[in-house]
Amino acid sequence: MSTLSVNRTAVAKANIQNVNLGQTCGAFEVCFVITGTVIVPTGEIHPRWYMMHGARASASTNGRTVILGLAVPDAPPLLLQDRNPYELHIELKLVLQANQFAALEDIRNGGDIDFQLSVSGAGAVVKQGRDRETSHDVLYYKAPQSEWIKQLYAAKALNVLLLEVAMPFVEPSPSSAAIDKYLRRAVKHYAEGNFGDCVAECRKASEQLPIQSRSAVKKNCRVIGMTWTRTTGRRLLPTC
Repeated sequence: MSTLSVNRTAVAKANIQNVNLGQTCGAFEVCFVITGTVIVPTGEIHPRWYMMHGARASASTNGRTVILGLAVPDAPPLLLQDRNPYELHIELKLVLQANQFAALEDIRNGGDIDFQLSVSGAGAVVKQGRDRETSHDVLYYKAPQSEWIKQLYAAKALNVLLLEVAMPFVEPSPSSAAIDKYLRRAVKHYAEGNFGDCVAECRKASEQLPIQSRSAVKKNCRVIGMTWTRTTGRRLLPTC
């Protein structure tokens, strides 16, 4: 567990309890949930107050580290040392656009993600007016592949990887049902990094498209990085 400190004196013990992924309008929100305990000052140490401003978030995966952006709280939390310890709960939120999120998934390549928060804040000894110092601490969190995949499904984030094939959901035809089955399998393989199996399932889905929509007008459809062209009355041809 890491510490949040002022003047090189620990004010609280804290760690990232979990990282939650949610969906916003056209983007995704990463929420870093920080929990811990505010420490009771001992001996001649005077009580201090601490306010967290935000954190520079980064992610490491497959030997690469990328900066995600600035994660901020809804309102800056104030921690004040007292004669008794008490629990803290802080949420820092970061918005990722769809293209940023897709880039992160490309780097992850089916593996784990190690998150790092370089936290910045300010604080001082209680009742010492404006004599305060800035504070910089680092918090870490490892998201295993299985846990991150659950977050992807919960936030419907994988929907950005599969694009639009007209598929009726009321009394679907056998070909529509087959397309749905193959694409769902492809999503699962993609998230787990089984790209060969993913492509195989995409090919199975593409073989059903001419059957499902022979009368469609010319339209471009993108299926997990592959572009397909539909032409009226003709079979589907893959293009690169």
